[in-house]
Amino acid sequence: MENIIPVLLVVGGLIYKIYQNYQEEMEKAKKRQQNMPKSTTPKTVVANPRTTTAKRRDTASPTPRTPQPTYDRTLGRPKPTKIARRPVELPEKMVLQHEVPAEVSRMRAQRAQQKLAKKIEVVPVAEAVAERQQAHFDLRQAVIHAAILERPYAD
Repeated sequence: MENIIPVLLVVGGLIYKIYQNYQEEMEKAKKRQQNMPKSTTPKTVVANPRTTTAKRRDTASPTPRTPQPTYDRTLGRPKPTKIARRPVELPEKMVLQHEVPAEVSRMRAQRAQQKLAKKIEVVPVAEAVAERQQAHFDLRQAVIHAAILERPYAD
């Protein structure tokens, strides 16, 4: 309880300092805005007046009607409108036929050979298991070798 009062005072002091810095920054911002020149209204350009002989065509297209949304009482808002989805036909890819320089084709061939050289040979599992089974393991000989390497009474 005795330690709470100093902690609250320190926290209150920090909050007060932050508030003061905020107020100072707001005052600086107001001064900067006052020093900025005010923008003038854009000049309007007067178009050439139409002559009586020139007739203007009505090129405005009619605006499409948007359906009025229906209100859903359970959701408390209008129901979302469904959008009809149509498949889009994409144009076929254009293949550019151009002549490839000899050096480029030579480098491509070299890279292909390097990839083949780096390729790891994959051995099917059945062959690997068969090779392991062919290897002969002599348990008696293994126990003898272990006894020689780890002599139990070597002290």
